[in-house]
Amino acid sequence: MPIDSKGCGMLCEACQKIFRGQQILSTFSKTSDDQSSDWNPQAHHPSLQSFLNASDSGCPVCYEFRSSIGENRLEIFSDSSTSDEFSYWTLQQEGGGYDLSLELDDDYAKLIEERLDLRLEVLPLQIYDGPTENNSLLVGDSTASDAAFTQAFKWYKECLSMHTACNSSSHYLPSRLLSLSENDAGTIRLVITETERKVIDCYATLSHSWGDSNIITLLSSTLDSFKQNISLELLPKTFIEAIAVCRRFSISYLWIDSLCIIQDSVADWRAEAASMEGVYSSSRLNIMATASRNSHDGLFRSRDPRHLALCIVESEWTDAGNDRFSIVQDDMWQIEMTDAPLNQRGWVLQERILPPRALHYGQKQLLWECRELDACEKYPTGLPKALRNIHTGVKITDPVANRLYEHGWKSRDRDSVDKEKRLETVIDYAYELWSRWIYTYSSMRFTRYSDRLIAFSGLASRMRAILRDEYVAGLWRSRLIDELLWFTFGNGSIEYELRPYRPPDGGAPSWSWASLTGEVVTSKVDQFTSKVYHLDLKAVNVTPVSGREDDANNNNTSAILDGQIRIKGFLKRATLLKNVYHMPEEDYEAPATIYSVEVDGIQPFDTFVDEPMANRDTMGIVVLPVLTNLKDSDSDSKNKELHALLLRRPAGLPRGFYARVGYVSGPEKEFSGSQLGDFFTTTRLLPPRKEREEAVRCFEMRCESWSG
Repeated sequence: MPIDSKGCGMLCEACQKIFRGQQILSTFSKTSDDQSSDWNPQAHHPSLQSFLNASDSGCPVCYEFRSSIGENRLEIFSDSSTSDEFSYWTLQQEGGGYDLSLELDDDYAKLIEERLDLRLEVLPLQIYDGPTENNSLLVGDSTASDAAFTQAFKWYKECLSMHTACNSSSHYLPSRLLSLSENDAGTIRLVITETERKVIDCYATLSHSWGDSNIITLLSSTLDSFKQNISLELLPKTFIEAIAVCRRFSISYLWIDSLCIIQDSVADWRAEAASMEGVYSSSRLNIMATASRNSHDGLFRSRDPRHLALCIVESEWTDAGNDRFSIVQDDMWQIEMTDAPLNQRGWVLQERILPPRALHYGQKQLLWECRELDACEKYPTGLPKALRNIHTGVKITDPVANRLYEHGWKSRDRDSVDKEKRLETVIDYAYELWSRWIYTYSSMRFTRYSDRLIAFSGLASRMRAILRDEYVAGLWRSRLIDELLWFTFGNGSIEYELRPYRPPDGGAPSWSWASLTGEVVTSKVDQFTSKVYHLDLKAVNVTPVSGREDDANNNNTSAILDGQIRIKGFLKRATLLKNVYHMPEEDYEAPATIYSVEVDGIQPFDTFVDEPMANRDTMGIVVLPVLTNLKDSDSDSKNKELHALLLRRPAGLPRGFYARVGYVSGPEKEFSGSQLGDFFTTTRLLPPRKEREEAVRCFEMRCESWSG
C-alpha cells in the first residue's frame, strides 16, 4: 500500500488509487490541439463529504486541495449537487517524474464561477533533493511557538556566522531609531542616531501594511514626547510583536516607518524616502508581517501543523516502474510569499530584497530569505530544486555580484581574461535578476501610481552600482532598444481580465513598463543569440521632478516629469483587429478579447496590447520594427522572429510624435519582400525632408500630476 514510511500520514483511499494498480496517464495538456491524445480525467472523491472526511483524517493531498479551495468556498458547496463526483485527478509524465492535477467537477466549479484546480509534482526522491524526515509534529500550532522561534533564530545565527554574501561592512544608520532596551519593558523611545551612534551596534527593520487602520505615527508635534518614551499600549499589535521578536533576538534597535519618519513633514518624508536603500540594506534583520493586511493583524498566527507535513509515497503500479516519490506543491512559494497580502504592496519589494536577511511571518509558517538561502519551516535547510522558480531567489545571491556592489568596480582587472568573463557572467545575471524584479513588481498595488518609480528607486540605485549603466525611467541605457520590447499577458493575444491599464498619473512615459499597471514580462528576445536591429536610437531625454532630495548628485532613479526617446526607423500603417470570443461550454468564465494586427492584408503577429482599447482607439495604429532575433548563428536561417512596437499618434501633438500602445512579434518570413525595408517603408506618417532623421518619437505627454 502506498503509505508514507516516515510518519507523514497515509493517503486516503481515493488518492491511493492514483499510485496502485494500472498506471493511468493523461497524454497531453488541455491546451493541446492534438485530437488523438487523451486527457482522461479519473474520478477522485464521489462527494463533498467524502472529500472533507479524507482531509480531516490526515490525507496530505486532500488537505492541500482543501486549502487551495478555501473554507469560504466550501461553505457554498452542498451535496445537493446533481454531479456524480466532487473531484477528478489526472497524472502526466513530466521530466523524470509526474504532474498530478486535482480539479473540481464542473457543477461545483460553476457554483463559484471559477475553474479551480491544484497542481502537484510527484518527484522520485533522487530528483526531489529535499528533506524526507517529517518534523510537522514538532513545529507547534502557532508561528509564535518556541519551535518556530528556535528555527528562526537558527537561520539568523547561521547566516551571521557562515554566509559571506550576507555580511557587508556597511555602517549606515537611519536618522532615527526606536530604542527597545529601556528599563521599563512596557515602553520604548525614539532616538536620534547622530547622538547615540557609538552605542548602536545593529538594528532591525519592520515591513508592514498600514491598510486602512488608524495607527500611531510620528508627527512634528510628537517628536519631543517620543524621545522621552512611547508606551507599548499605544502601539498596534504588529509593532508590539515585532518588538518581542527583536528582544528575543537580542536586537536593541528597530526602525518602523510610521514612527521614524515625520508623517506631516513633506521635507522629512522626501529626505527619508531617498535613503531607503541605506536603511534596508544596512538592517541586521527585516521582520516582515507577510500575512497581515494591516498593522493590527499582528505577526503571529495559529496554524494546523499538517500543512507542514512532507508527503512521501511508494507506488505499487502493476504495469509501470515503481519508486518512492515526494509529492510537492511547486507554487508553494508563490502562494505563501509572492501572493501574500504584504507582498502585494508596491513599496514592499525593495524592503524584501535590499536587506541581507528577511524573516517572513506567513499565514501557515515562517519563511526565510537571505542572499544565500531561501527556506521555510517545511523545508528548513532550503527549498528543493523543484520549488525554485521565478518567485524565489529574489535577492542578489551571487557572491561575486555582492562584492561588486559592496566595492564598486575597484577590483575589476581588465588585464585578466578570466575575471572579465566572470564579470560578464555576473552582469548578465544582474540584468536577468532585474527582469525578475520587474515581473514581480509590476503587478503590485499602489495607492498612488505616480509612486511606481519612486518605490523602485532603492533597487534601481543598488543595481546601478553593479551595472554601471545609465538608468532611464525603469530601463537601462545600454540595452534600451531591447528593453523597449516588454509586454503584458493580461491584455495579450487572449485577454481574460481587463486589469492592466495605463493610469493618467502613472508618472512614466508610455515606452516604459512603469507606465502600465499589471504583470509585465521584460522581453521575449533571447539575449544570447544574434540580433539584427531595424532602428537607430538618436537621443534619450528624461526630466526628473524638480525639488526632490533624491535628484541630487545625478540620481535619476526616482520620480520623473517626462521622458522621450528619438529614434529612426521604418513605419507601416496597420489595422488593429479586436474580437470578443465566448468560450463554448464554459459559460461561467468571462469572454476573451482577442487582438490581432493586420499589415497589408496579412496577420503574422502575436499581438499584446498594453491596455484594453475602445474600438475608436484601434484606428491610426502603426507598426515600428525593432529587431529580428536569429534563432541560431546562421544568418540565412529561415527561423527568424521579428519584434516590433505598436504606436499611435496622440491627439494634439505634432507629426512625428507617437505613444506606445502595444508589442507584436512574429516570423519574419511571413512578410513580403526580400528585405524588411521593402515591406516596412516610410510613409506619410513620417516628418518630411530634413526632419526624416528624427523619424519616430515615442512620447508620453507631460502630466501636471507627475510633479506631486
